[in-house]
Formats: sequence, structure tokens, C-alpha cells
Amino acid sequence: TQNVNVARFARNVEWDFFCDFQTPCAGGSSGLLDGKYPLICGGEIQSSVSIDDCFVLGYPTLTSKLPTQKYLASSLMINDSHLWITGGSSRDASGIIGIHDTSEYVSLDGDRLTVTPGPTLPVPINGHCMVQMNEFSIMLIGTHCVKSHIFVQKLNFDEIWQII
Repeated sequence: TQNVNVARFARNVEWDFFCDFQTPCAGGSSGLLDGKYPLICGGEIQSSVSIDDCFVLGYPTLTSKLPTQKYLASSLMINDSHLWITGGSSRDASGIIGIHDTSEYVSLDGDRLTVTPGPTLPVPINGHCMVQMNEFSIMLIGTHCVKSHIFVQKLNFDEIWQII
């Protein structure tokens, strides 16, 4: 069956070691800027505190900050040089303190990592998935709550969100 072929392929994948990652972090957003810079933004440390750091693995001077602490956000490379991060939550040792309707673009600007505001999401959302449907549309699906949402955003961001 097709599933068996996929599983057989997955067992034969070889991974190359890139670098030591010293800070334990979960629930962050990531992408590969310019095809060679592995980026991680946000997440949580010690299973209780969300962070706002953005950094490129193996390049200690390429760092920046998100405007808010985020974990369980979602991200998608919208082109070779821009990672789009959407939604996410903030938390401290007492639990979730906020779910975000914000988004950001992260990119390299020469030798600097830059974070710029993206479009506001139609609802606060975390724990969701982003999928590029075609060259014009991105779908965000799922959320933290019982009622899931599906949103489609046009890549030129000139149009409003379409809820499907």
C-alpha cells in the first residue's frame, strides 16, 4: 500500500548533524532562510515559560525578538527569504496568559535578522497548521478551542481573510 511505501522511505532517510542546540525549547516556529540559515523563533523553555527570541542556529550574531512571547504559533516560508509566523500563545508558570491574533515576518537584512509586523488574524489562534494551497493562497486550519476554524489568506495580502 501507499502507507507502507512512505514508511519504508522514512526509514531510509539519513540526517546530517548541523550543530549543538544548547537551550531546550519546544513549540517554536522555524524555517530555512535563504536556503541555508535555520531559524527558530519563540517556543517555550522548561515546559512553562514562553519566549520571544529569534535566532539562526550556528550564527550567534543573527538574533532578534518577536514583539510578544509565542509558543504553539505556526509558520510558513512564503518565499526563500521570509518566514511568516502566525498566532501562538504566551504562558508563564501559572499557564496560558494570552492567545494571539498577531503575525510577523522574519527575514535577513544583510547581516541582521529583522522582524516586521504581518497582517492581523481574524481570531486569536494557536496550535494550528499553515499550508500553502497554491501560489496565491495559504490555509490556516485548526485552533486551540473546541470549534476549529479554516481561513484562507491571499498571498498578496491586499484582500481580507476568507473564512471557509
